[in-house]
Amino acid sequence: MSAQTHPPGVKALFKIILGNAGLLFLAQMGAKAISFIFFLLLARWLGVAQFGNLTYAVAIALLVDMIADAGMARVMLREASRTPELTERLLGVIVPLKLGACVLLYGVTLIILLSLNGTSEIAILFAIIGASVAFSGPALLFEQVLHSRAKFGYVALAHLLLVTAQFAGAALAHAAGGGAEGVAAMLALGNAVYLGVIVVGLRRLDVRFTPRLDPAAWRQTALSAAPYAVVAAMITITPRVEFVVLGQFATEAALGSYGAALRVFEAALIAPIAFAVVLTPRFIHFQNRPVAELSELYAHSARAMLSLALPVSVVGVLLSDFAVSVLLPPEYAGAGAVLSILFLAYPALSLHLLNLAVMIGAQRQLWPALLMTALILAQAGLAFVLIARTQDIGAARALALSMAGACVVTSIAVRVWFLDRFNLLRAAAPPAIGGLAAFLAILWISGRDYAEILAPACALLAFAAASAPLFVLLPVGRTHATEQVRVVPPDADA
Repeated sequence: MSAQTHPPGVKALFKIILGNAGLLFLAQMGAKAISFIFFLLLARWLGVAQFGNLTYAVAIALLVDMIADAGMARVMLREASRTPELTERLLGVIVPLKLGACVLLYGVTLIILLSLNGTSEIAILFAIIGASVAFSGPALLFEQVLHSRAKFGYVALAHLLLVTAQFAGAALAHAAGGGAEGVAAMLALGNAVYLGVIVVGLRRLDVRFTPRLDPAAWRQTALSAAPYAVVAAMITITPRVEFVVLGQFATEAALGSYGAALRVFEAALIAPIAFAVVLTPRFIHFQNRPVAELSELYAHSARAMLSLALPVSVVGVLLSDFAVSVLLPPEYAGAGAVLSILFLAYPALSLHLLNLAVMIGAQRQLWPALLMTALILAQAGLAFVLIARTQDIGAARALALSMAGACVVTSIAVRVWFLDRFNLLRAAAPPAIGGLAAFLAILWISGRDYAEILAPACALLAFAAASAPLFVLLPVGRTHATEQVRVVPPDADA
């Protein structure tokens, strides 16, 4: 009876998830290492003004790709995870729809940029890099199929080849005197390489499809995907809202400094993003299993995420100025203060990503979509207020405050809508107490000789010493449930 009630054990499954997340993390580390070196060289090659314009154009291109997706990638992941036998048919419908949306939105955005700014450098750079949405759009759909089949290592390899191609191409463009425009062209070419590698992965799984021009099916797909669009958008847009707003107010130097700090911060987000990516298909599966099992899986995941995020946040805040002084030219000195504020938001953003992974698996998306819309509007409003006053520092503060609020709101929503008899405080207590101990250790050592050198190590030791006993004393145990009960957002009866 017990085996039928809880197939398979959540703890055993969580170990598998950690293994997959670790594999994906290690594989992506190689790609991110190359990407990070690439970013450092770009910052030196282009200078703060051109680098700021290029990163801003890339951010707009990412937003175009995300808006054109309109939740279709999440529908692809959900359906490929639940009903693998329908994958090829669904690809035949969604790929032409997604490709058409990408091309259309790219054209509209380019016209808007040209009408507002003329042939400015940002508009020209977007015209080049934005064209690659024709490659990245379909590639994102194919990537979801690979994720649904647990091919995380292959996806990570594809990312490695992507950044390698972009790095090599950009180096050639710089050597030839191509400037930011040449680098943008190589970034676009790298996306074409990535699409080719992902297609090879599909062929290895014997996934083949024929594009279908079926307006009725497109309409049905668009209606199914629409509620997912907001939740999916949050994952892409959340760290970049302030950057987009900053471009309307800041000087080129402030834009470049914030762009550099944001790239360093995004590099530090590899682990929580990999963890959330691996967990998303599992959360989708667990939506149709007893609520207690989903609650237990979430509890283990939240504890692991916070245990990683809090130490990284502490070290990041303490070493931001040092890292910027070592990694970037003197003209980026302002990025240190920005980066330290961004790292304050690291734990909240990490837990927020975990909550979004749960919400993506929900069958009904109306209330999650409304919640995400409210959060993104609040984030944009706060960004406008703070950035208008203090530019890049205001942008960092807006992100930190927005993520703190979003983390609290989505944690409450996940608890109320999806979980049963689950105490977030119990799961979060060990890393939270460890974080408090780390903070007290920093206060204790401040002002002493070699404080800047010893503070990170002292904080990490305090975190480990305070949290380790609580991991044993406060285990995340199974809450036995025998009923197949599903807690859903309030629109379930609509």
